[in-house]
Amino acid sequence: PNRVRREEQLIDLALTTAAAETPVEPAQAIPPGSGQPTIAVQSGMGEVKLDSQYAVAHNRRGFQLASAGKYDQAIAHFDEAIRIDPDYAPAYNNRGYACAAKKEYERAIGDFDHAIRLDAGFAAAYNNRALAYTAKREYERAVADASEAIRLDSSIALAYHNRGFAHAALGQYDRAID
Repeated sequence: PNRVRREEQLIDLALTTAAAETPVEPAQAIPPGSGQPTIAVQSGMGEVKLDSQYAVAHNRRGFQLASAGKYDQAIAHFDEAIRIDPDYAPAYNNRGYACAAKKEYERAIGDFDHAIRLDAGFAAAYNNRALAYTAKREYERAVADASEAIRLDSSIALAYHNRGFAHAALGQYDRAID
């Protein structure tokens, strides 16, 4: 019982840390009067004001809300981003993260799968899916996804942690510390 609770605490910590590492598209400069939808950032608050037809803006607002623990509100923005642009992989990844934080692991895995289908090189989506597999105690799959995340982007420190945790859960202690 104590080991299971400790695993759950570590998974929750990893999900919280993942929020800081989940990539968000950098802001794009859009010239006024260009006819393109725009976003504006309110100074001081950091809150994104958005055009309702701009998928990236909805994704960013959802990311802010998810980072604040407002997962249902975040999911609504990710849903809208996906409605506007069904091929926008970051919105699926971020919605998956919010679902995983709510312990809706099957839905999260579905979103990570979709993000990876859209962008096979999306290292963060592999890492986030590894977290969801870890939460479901599917450690072999977690190792595979964390390893793929590392192969794609060796700078994702959390992927090394996730892989090590999954190896340890499998009793592969020598591999856990590699």
